[in-house]
Amino acid sequence: NENICFTKFLFYSILCNLNFIDFFFFKGSALRNLEKNKFKNFKIPLPPLNEQKKIAEFLDKKCEIIDKRLNNLERKIKSLKEYKKSLISECVTKGLNPKNREFKDSQISWIGQIPKHWEISKIKYVAKIRSENSSFNAENDKYIGLENVAGYLNSLIETNTEYENSIQAVCKKGDILFGKLRPYLSKVIIAPFNCFCSSEFLQFINLKCYFKFFYYFLLNKNFIENVNSSTYGAKMPRANSNYIMNLNFLVPPLNEQKEIAEFLDKKCEKIDRLNENYTKQITTLKEYKKSLIYECVTGKKKI
Repeated sequence: NENICFTKFLFYSILCNLNFIDFFFFKGSALRNLEKNKFKNFKIPLPPLNEQKKIAEFLDKKCEIIDKRLNNLERKIKSLKEYKKSLISECVTKGLNPKNREFKDSQISWIGQIPKHWEISKIKYVAKIRSENSSFNAENDKYIGLENVAGYLNSLIETNTEYENSIQAVCKKGDILFGKLRPYLSKVIIAPFNCFCSSEFLQFINLKCYFKFFYYFLLNKNFIENVNSSTYGAKMPRANSNYIMNLNFLVPPLNEQKEIAEFLDKKCEKIDRLNENYTKQITTLKEYKKSLIYECVTGKKKI
């Protein structure tokens, strides 16, 4: 009713109560629906119409400024992630200081030119896949799921014991885990302890190269795109392990593998810290926006 309620004020009133509305007025589990009759009786503070307009106009201006900052921070995060992917791909296929090197044609379309002194092998000749399985129902044992590998290229994990008893993969410290489900192909982690992990990981063991170089090679965006082309299945597409094991792998001299890995460790740590800082700023801004809207539409902040 526009005679008693300004539309934009109603919008902000609902916006600041979304959590409350979600908790009390939605029903169902899979597809939750808003109970219309209950929602119609939801109460909101209603100041005079001219005051509603002032509040809405004030919030429009403030929220526009906040949203611009949020968009800017999100662009920075996206840009850093793209830079990180490109940096890893460049280093594991071209080495460090590529301008001062001689190159040769690898004759592999997704790899292209490589340093002249590098060798080419297949993954199956530099790594094996762990095949041990075990029933997992020990209450205090640690478990790594795909969801525990947080964010793109982030090796931080959380331990988790809340999952259904099922056949899980045995995971040993130092195993390199590669998510084989299509949405998780970029989720790669070096297991920090003996534990169990999701059977949706491929577990690389018995490496005949520097383990951290192998880890970064799996994060090469061109490698991931190539693996993605082998995924099969309609509902939950998975990577084909035989296909992966027959993919080409670049083998620089061992000391160069270590140099590349150490360089990427330092650069990626800096990028991750920047992204973490930007993410914290985003969280703070979103919380501030929520609080600002709430204080304004409930009359706690003077406009």
